[in-house]
Amino acid sequence: MLPDAGGFPSGGHLRPGHSSVMVAAGAATRVMSKLLKLSIDGMHCGGCVTRLTNTLRKLEGVELRHAEVGAAELDYDEQRLSKEDIAAAIEKIGFQVIGTSE
Repeated sequence: MLPDAGGFPSGGHLRPGHSSVMVAAGAATRVMSKLLKLSIDGMHCGGCVTRLTNTLRKLEGVELRHAEVGAAELDYDEQRLSKEDIAAAIEKIGFQVIGTSE
């Protein structure tokens, strides 16, 4: 991995509540990530996990940590989208978010 502008390897993951400064075209942008744990109803198999994983990975501002039948854990940029936006994307594919914790 090549180091980013701050000297750290690029492609790393932020810890919950931590921020990173990214430099692009001479301007600094602060990226905040927040940990979100979801309980999800309607998932029954590995295919459901794959569908959920693909959906969450398409959302800009979401970094999926882990998904399994009935649950997911992710980091999200709350300046780009809300918990409700994430829940709506999950419900659009036929599952229901029945609980969240941060």
